[in-house]
Amino acid sequence: MAGVSAVLLFKFSSTTVRFTENFNAILVLTLVYSTLALTFLVTHLTKLAIKKNLDLQAVAVHGFYGLFLSIGFIGAAAALKRSALSDYVSESVRSSAITLTMATPVLFGLAVMAFAVVEHIRQTHLARDQKSRDDFALEVLHLIHDSSDSVTAAKEIHRRLTTFVGATRSTLFIANSIQGLVPLSQVGVHLIAARGDHGPNQKILTHVLDSNSPLFISDVSKDLRFASPQAPSSYSTGSCMVLPLRTMGQKRGVITFADKKDGNAFTDADFALVLEVSSTLALLINAEGSKVLHLAS
Repeated sequence: MAGVSAVLLFKFSSTTVRFTENFNAILVLTLVYSTLALTFLVTHLTKLAIKKNLDLQAVAVHGFYGLFLSIGFIGAAAALKRSALSDYVSESVRSSAITLTMATPVLFGLAVMAFAVVEHIRQTHLARDQKSRDDFALEVLHLIHDSSDSVTAAKEIHRRLTTFVGATRSTLFIANSIQGLVPLSQVGVHLIAARGDHGPNQKILTHVLDSNSPLFISDVSKDLRFASPQAPSSYSTGSCMVLPLRTMGQKRGVITFADKKDGNAFTDADFALVLEVSSTLALLINAEGSKVLHLAS
């Protein structure tokens, strides 16, 4: 709506700006346009707030639009008022008022178009990312169907999941009543203190499994639960995810992921995916029972 209004106003303005006798009409139109557009922005922000989709980016973008509209509104109002006192206002002031009044909606229209392009790119990226995750979920189903046994499927799913989320290190543990948590499948170096790491250790893995509470940490060195006198230089693990594997209340194992290869922290989307796939891994481990324990021992 705002973009269409800006284009219509620009076309009208480009036609009438040559005629100074239409100056007051242009100012009035700008005032009406600015009022409607500001009302639209406030209404849209209110709807976002109600739906709890209001974030810093939305506030910044709408605030940017509102700033331009407010400048146009104030400039048009001032120029309209001064036009009635033309005998007391210099030509330079009137020219500046005209320029400000005409430029504001044009800049607003350009800003709307720029935002539309950026938003389209963002939505395209999100759609592509979601499609890749859907494709991965379908790939997991095909893998389970084609595998000769659940253990082989679990190991392959673990390997592909680690690659998909971009983790440097990952370990799939199974719960053994005698030996505790035993590694079944590893990619890279497992999460436990291989290099003097003071991050998640066996106690934490056991706690995650016993409490059935997944652990997602963006930066281990800044997490108070892993505070140490040497922190943060003592940590070799940055971002990590630790998830329990359970079926019907029974402890089946734990899966861990540490540090993305690109240096960034794991995202909420990464965590949601591994949380979903961990349920499948728990079912696969449960299906083989004693065979899994034998292979891991």
